[in-house]
Amino acid sequence: MTLALFLLAACGDPVILTPGQDGCSDYDFANPYPSSIEWDAADDGTGSVWRTYAVQEQTGMVFDPEIVIEGGTVEIYEAWSGGETDDPFCYAPKVSFSGLGNRMEVSWFLAVGDSVPYDTVDVEAP
Repeated sequence: MTLALFLLAACGDPVILTPGQDGCSDYDFANPYPSSIEWDAADDGTGSVWRTYAVQEQTGMVFDPEIVIEGGTVEIYEAWSGGETDDPFCYAPKVSFSGLGNRMEVSWFLAVGDSVPYDTVDVEAP
């Protein structure tokens, strides 16, 4: 099921947020390194915010975050569901958006219930 959330920007236009995920192609399980929060945005108001990697203990996991929106601030609480086999797998969880006006502040939390974000980024239109 695809979940889309709407954020009303200062101009009143809705920002649509949609969670998704990719697999990591270059993660080295033998030499793990810190993950980071990255973002990109295009002139047309589309883009995404993602964590460079999230290692889960099972394949087939689905990124199913809790997203809290307040004004121009978005909080993403990472959550996962499903799972098929007990083999560690690397995912790159992301939240895509469309309709970005000027900027939004995004705080990424590693779990639902965390009180301190892993990182906070300001996403700005180019």
